[in-house]
Amino acid sequence: AVVNEPADVAAVEGEIWTAVERLQSETTPAARLDAIVSRERVGFLSGLTSPKAIAQNLARLIAISGDVGVVDQIDQTYRRVTPEAVQQAARKYLTSKRSTVAILFSEDQPIPAPVAAERPVLMPIAADPNVAMKLWWKVGSQNDPPGKQGLAALTAALLTEGGSATRSYDEILGDLFPMATSVAGSVDKEMTVIGGVVYRDLADRFAPLLTERILAPGFRQADFERLKRRTLTRLEKQLRYSSDEELGKAVLANTIYQGTPYAHCVAGTVNALRGITIEDVKTFYRDYFTRDNLVIGLGGAFAKDLENRLVADLNRLPAGRPKAIPPPTPKSIVGRRVVLVDKPGNATAISFGHPVGVHRGSRDFYALWIANSWLGEHRN
Repeated sequence: AVVNEPADVAAVEGEIWTAVERLQSETTPAARLDAIVSRERVGFLSGLTSPKAIAQNLARLIAISGDVGVVDQIDQTYRRVTPEAVQQAARKYLTSKRSTVAILFSEDQPIPAPVAAERPVLMPIAADPNVAMKLWWKVGSQNDPPGKQGLAALTAALLTEGGSATRSYDEILGDLFPMATSVAGSVDKEMTVIGGVVYRDLADRFAPLLTERILAPGFRQADFERLKRRTLTRLEKQLRYSSDEELGKAVLANTIYQGTPYAHCVAGTVNALRGITIEDVKTFYRDYFTRDNLVIGLGGAFAKDLENRLVADLNRLPAGRPKAIPPPTPKSIVGRRVVLVDKPGNATAISFGHPVGVHRGSRDFYALWIANSWLGEHRN
């Protein structure tokens, strides 16, 4: 490949390796292989146009084999090539251990090493059978625009449970199934995390399947309608009528944080979701899923080159650091305040609490975490 910008060299190399790994993990369609074989055979024959051309095309083959009959042998071999044979050859020969990467560049224009905007979080454990890859963006439901509550969660759902620009969601699931893994996402008030855990020997094959979803999302209308409809069903049917515990917590948060970006539940509101369009999702993705807003996390038995490759690949995201949202300032609670949700049902769920100014960086955070666990792990 010829690269215009030195800073893009690492990303382009990553693209090449992604194409190789796709060849290793996917069977080449028979029609595509037939077209390639036809091109090679016809291209060779059409090049035999003059004595000089014949000599140039045959000299190397005869020098290697010692017999002009090698031409017929090659032609017969072409006819016997199968998609499975191509895949096996790619797995055997097209490996990083067998490769030599040569980069030619001007002496006064060195190739910079890929550098992440935020320092990656690494936890290497050589004995771990797995590798965990996590991509954390500093965006959550607090970033939902007014009247678009649920947009952050819907965007993350499309990135993890929708197709890419080139493949459907079913095709992606077909690639992940043999690896016994998946790509999952979680969204809360302030952050979105997308990633997965895969067996260590399959990390190189899993990484491009993860980054493909981020770098080239499909944002297909059918996926959008499916996931939007699922979220509405969860809010209208499950949260309202069959999950009193979650409904109580949602009402509690809405009451305490009323008037702040923390008030609505992460999934959004029914009225707001109905008004969200696929264009809203695309705009939200462009604004917040940038390389400057990303932190990469790796854990387990990962190789050093995996970190470099993830950084290089994800540096292809657009630049941009969204404006930080100040912490919410809930209104002071004076005395006791009770909110009753009147609805039919046999169960009764009670949630109570008040906001505290403690976060993960606070000295008391872990002490309160232990105390919270002691009071009852499941219900706190």
